[in-house]
Amino acid sequence: MAKHQHLRAATLSVTLPLEMAQAVFDRVRAGAFGSPGALIREAVRRLLEAEPSPAPPDDEAERPARRTGRRAPEAR
Repeated sequence: MAKHQHLRAATLSVTLPLEMAQAVFDRVRAGAFGSPGALIREAVRRLLEAEPSPAPPDDEAERPARRTGRRAPEAR
């Protein structure tokens, strides 16, 4: 995270299962949140308050591989 400390915001794109997306839209429509983004920000804020942050890796080589959503090729 230190690499991006100068940023005040970042744009992320997330894909939610339809049931979760519908729950987000229902809460926005009911007036509980001003936008889907506001709900997501609050949810992440609560997650970060409830769970301690993992320690950052000491070395770039220790970072987990970036997930692409694709399965790894099977070993032969």
